[in-house]
Amino acid sequence: MSKREEACVLLILIAAATSLVPSAYADIPPPIDYFKTETGGLFCIASNVSMPDVTVNVTMHLSDSWNYDINVSCAFTIMSLIEQNLTTAFVYPSAWTRISGEEYEQYISLHKFDIHVNDSATNFTILHFEEFKSKYDLNQTDWFYVSDCDFALFNFSIGSENPIVVDVFTSFSSFSLDYDFIFHYIVDTARRWENNTHEIIRLQFDRDNDTEIIEYGYGPSSNCDFSGSNYTATLIWDFSIDDFEFDRVSFMVQQREYPIYHHITPPPPPPDPDELVLDMVLIGVVGVSVLIGSILVIKRLRRY
Repeated sequence: MSKREEACVLLILIAAATSLVPSAYADIPPPIDYFKTETGGLFCIASNVSMPDVTVNVTMHLSDSWNYDINVSCAFTIMSLIEQNLTTAFVYPSAWTRISGEEYEQYISLHKFDIHVNDSATNFTILHFEEFKSKYDLNQTDWFYVSDCDFALFNFSIGSENPIVVDVFTSFSSFSLDYDFIFHYIVDTARRWENNTHEIIRLQFDRDNDTEIIEYGYGPSSNCDFSGSNYTATLIWDFSIDDFEFDRVSFMVQQREYPIYHHITPPPPPPDPDELVLDMVLIGVVGVSVLIGSILVIKRLRRY
């Protein structure tokens, strides 16, 4: 038998074997444990009032043992069309973790939280979202993205002539051994005020030389200037809220390698009867072809 005939027989056998091999299914990526903390901005629970300018400065320092020291300083310029007593709320530094598998230790420790109105300290009350929503009859759908947060409520009087500047200072530490650490600053709160709001958010990250991370990232990239190295990062988001489609800005540190996960997905549901009959016919045709080809090869070998 010639080499060409041998190759043809081999191809037939390979095709037959391939048709009988079960389909392979894609692997499922592993669940990733991560720790999130967030804060900001200023919510409006009134009318005839606007917030034309917001300036936010965030510093994040990573020391050893996955400790993050975070400082947030915010300045909100408030203007009113009428004289009124204004109630507003700031998202109190909060944290939660999504655990899917092995549980790791994590915590958030608040060191400082102050609110000043025109440089005068102001008292505030901490309410969880459910209390906050119930007290002010808020729409759950409009506020779903802060439903796990606490709020610092405070009041102040404002006239129609001069703007008021609200300063919020907060300092807290977060610790986590999860795969990812994520910090969010909420900007969507500016949409609750009348007219447009111009926001500038500066975030600076640095870490000690003896700390180890996989990488860091941020989002969104639009309206953002970035500079940095392996140990530092400086980001500046500059935007008008009417032209900004996102509800928060974020900084993420991947602290550890993601787990290797070997898991075979269950087979797909059985085919309908018509498809099953067609598959059986095709398998039969392939089987008959292999049988005929084998007989022809044997006869040819005997002839020689």
